[in-house]
Amino acid sequence: MKKFLIGTTVLVVLINVFISCSGKDLEINLNLSELIIDYSSAAKNLHFSDIVTEEIVVIPLSNTDVEGNYFYMTSIDVLEKRDGNFFLFDIFGDGEPRVFDESGSFVRKIGSRGNGLGQYLQAMDFGLLEDKIEVLDVGKIHSYELDGTFVSSRKFSGFMASRFHKLDNGYAFIGAGPHENNLHLTDSSLNLVSSHFPYLARPLNAMLLNPLSTNANNQVIYRRSLNDTLFAVNNLDYPEPYLKVQYGNRAPNVYEWLGEKDEVMMSEIAKSANTLYFFESEGYRFLSFFLDGEKWNNIYSNYTGESVIFKNSDLIDDVTLDPSSYLIGVSGETFYFLSKPESFKQNFSENLLQKHHDKHIQKIKGISENLDIEGNPVLVGVKFNF
Repeated sequence: MKKFLIGTTVLVVLINVFISCSGKDLEINLNLSELIIDYSSAAKNLHFSDIVTEEIVVIPLSNTDVEGNYFYMTSIDVLEKRDGNFFLFDIFGDGEPRVFDESGSFVRKIGSRGNGLGQYLQAMDFGLLEDKIEVLDVGKIHSYELDGTFVSSRKFSGFMASRFHKLDNGYAFIGAGPHENNLHLTDSSLNLVSSHFPYLARPLNAMLLNPLSTNANNQVIYRRSLNDTLFAVNNLDYPEPYLKVQYGNRAPNVYEWLGEKDEVMMSEIAKSANTLYFFESEGYRFLSFFLDGEKWNNIYSNYTGESVIFKNSDLIDDVTLDPSSYLIGVSGETFYFLSKPESFKQNFSENLLQKHHDKHIQKIKGISENLDIEGNPVLVGVKFNF
C-alpha cells in the first residue's frame, strides 16, 4: 500500500492573487492551499480496492417508474443524498430530476417537462435545500416541496445560465451565453450583483462536469476549464482563490496563448493538464484531469497528508468494474462513481475481485447476473482508507 503514496502534497502559502472581476483586477492576500501533482510517483497496476474500505455500496438504478413506465438515464450530472434517498439528474437524457431509494428503486420525479404550471422547458440543474428542491430552467428557478409538490417559479434576467448553486445570501450561476462572463452572482431575489471570468477564448467557457460543488464546510467551490486555481464563492462581490493545483511544467497558460491562431492554441491546450472535476469531503480531495490524451486522478488525504496518483489506464478497477467510470458526487465520506451496466456485467470476474471478502463477491455477482446491460447506470459508493 505505501508504495502508492507520496508525502504531504498540500501546502499553505501566503500569496497575492489577482482575479479578473467585472473588468477590474482585485488583489487578494490570503492563505491559499496548493495541491502539488507529482507525476514521478504515479502508481502502476494499482487495485482500486487497495485504497478503499470494504464498505463498498453498489446500487443498480431502476429502469421503471412506479407505474411501470420505462425511462433511461444516459449519465448522472448531479447527485445529492438526503434521508436515505438519492436525488439524481441527467441533463442529456430526458432532463427530469428523479429520486431513488438506497436499493436503487425509483421513488418519484420532480416536476416534468412542458409549458404548464410547475413544468420546465429545459431543466439544466437542481439544488437540494433544507426544505425544498429548486430546479433551474430557461430564465427561471422553480421550487418544489421534497415530495415533488410545486411551490412557485421566479424569473431572472440579464444573463443565461446552465448551472447554479444556492449561497447563504444569494446564488452562483454558470453562464450559458457563448460570449458572456462565466460566473454570475445574484442576491436571493435573483438580482445580478456581479459577474466574473470574461469569455476571452472559447476553451475557457467550455462546459465542465460539476463546475460548482460544495466542500465539507458547505463552501461553494467554482472551477473553470484550463484554470489551475479553484475559487470559493464566499460573498457576492468576488470569488476568492481556494486551491492552487500545481501541474508543474504541464500547467495551462491560456493567457499567454491569447491572440495565437486557433490551431496553435488548441495544440498548446492538448499538451497541458486540464482539470476535469474536483470533489472534496472532510477527509479527502479527489481531482481528475486530462493530460496527453489520458485521464489522471489524484486523491489526497487530509488525515495523513498522503496522496495517490494514477492514470486511469494503470488502474485495475476491481470496485466499479468499469474503466470509464467517473466520480459524480460525495455524501459525507462516501464518494459515488457512475458505472455503465454493460461494463459492470461484462467485467465481473471472481478472479478480479479476489481481494474482496466472499460476502462482497457474492453481492456483486448477484447484481451482475440480474443487470440489464441496456438499463440505467450503477452507483458505486466507496470510502478511502489511507
